[in-house]
Amino acid sequence: MYAALHHALPASKQAVPSSQMRPKSAMQSQPKPSLSIAPPVTNRSPIPASSNPSAQASNTGKFPCNLRDCKRVCNSAAALEAHQQDVHGVGRKHPTLPIKKNGILKPRAQEQLRSHGLLQPSVAGPQGYRPAPPSSPRLVPQSGPRIAFPPPRPAPTAKSPLPMGLKASVAARPAMTRPPPPPAATGHAVGGQAEFDQANLIYGKIARLRIQSDITIQHDGKMICGGIAWTRIGVAKQVDVVGMLDKYTHLPAKLQAKEYLPAPKTFKDDYRIHYPADDFQHSPDRLSGNPGLGVVALSCSKIVLHNGRQEAVKVAVIDVLSCRILMNFLVWTDPKAPVKDWRPRVTGLTNIGDVEAARQNGYKVLKGWQAARAAVWKFIDKETIIVGYNLRADLDALRMIHGRAVDIAKSVEKAAAGPLSRAQLSLDSLCRDYPGVILKPHATFGRDCLLDAFAVREFGLWMLKQGDELVKKAKAKSRDYQILHPA
Repeated sequence: MYAALHHALPASKQAVPSSQMRPKSAMQSQPKPSLSIAPPVTNRSPIPASSNPSAQASNTGKFPCNLRDCKRVCNSAAALEAHQQDVHGVGRKHPTLPIKKNGILKPRAQEQLRSHGLLQPSVAGPQGYRPAPPSSPRLVPQSGPRIAFPPPRPAPTAKSPLPMGLKASVAARPAMTRPPPPPAATGHAVGGQAEFDQANLIYGKIARLRIQSDITIQHDGKMICGGIAWTRIGVAKQVDVVGMLDKYTHLPAKLQAKEYLPAPKTFKDDYRIHYPADDFQHSPDRLSGNPGLGVVALSCSKIVLHNGRQEAVKVAVIDVLSCRILMNFLVWTDPKAPVKDWRPRVTGLTNIGDVEAARQNGYKVLKGWQAARAAVWKFIDKETIIVGYNLRADLDALRMIHGRAVDIAKSVEKAAAGPLSRAQLSLDSLCRDYPGVILKPHATFGRDCLLDAFAVREFGLWMLKQGDELVKKAKAKSRDYQILHPA
């Protein structure tokens, strides 16, 4: 994917991200982490054939659904089970049934479950319905990272599980034999067949990056990275998110294609340094045959040169819709450019030797901001919405002109309608006070650029759901600031 970029490492090196770098001696002894697809955690009990009349037609080769006068005919028991789970909710714990404090369903709820064939005496006994225990992950040893990949949920009549192994490439993995769900009913549920298939797809693409962090992809597509489970967007709703975020962009549509993204007012003192105008370029135009992604989250870790300009030394990009990690690489700066501050608490670097040590240990290193910008442009164009934190600084470090963007710091400023302090607008404070995500920088390796990108994505999604709460909290923060710092 990045063959056209200028890299500072030989072609034989494997691509490894930059989120955790250490001296060569320490890195050689570091065990390889795992990239896994975790199994589904299910609260569903199997539906016995005696309670499901449609399953009794297996000897005819057809499996009709007799629930609620559905009349749908499936070609296999697995397809019938998936249809009944997704359309009729059969096999799932009913979300609206009244439950007593001791966890036992009331008689009315039991009768409702019994009418749908969900109440099983062999599982629930005389006291009511209880879910089956969750399954355990299955580990398949392979060369390189360990991979945990569960088979799809088997049908009640299945005699053997589907293959557990998952190759490093999606194309090499055996095709899934589980039938697709009905197109009309799985649209807005998270955890259906569409989410499962997308999780498999993005797994194969992420595996090629050889991410050093521990990453787990749940069966419903939820990504767990850095010990945090990040919000999952259902496949059917992903297309709506682009339009929802478009309302939070900071420039009018007619100016987005040619103007710079404005900087947050709170950080205006950081933007007194000017960069060479000739270095800056607009994001590429959208191509009909190869359009960019709808919305991405971008994060850069930067050092400060003696002339005051900031240079990116780490860059991470995530597809906001699918949670796919697009890139997480180091950036090689000009060794002749004197560095004023390596910002080790943020970057985890103290000198150019740390970058070289990382390169020799197989980390992916892009040669300068030119290569980093070209890598970003592999995924975006002028129509892509970029979500970031203090985003103008990241775009300046990459010499990019991109106006179609959402800066979460500016969004909070707008919601507050009043002054805020730098501490109140720090990424750690925003994630802790609003969506409730706790970010913990590493004492040695600094901030994880990849986790910062996930945090930006999380805040943006929280903002879409909790717009009123954002305004309420932001205004309260501004009032507190004005009490401590009167005009």
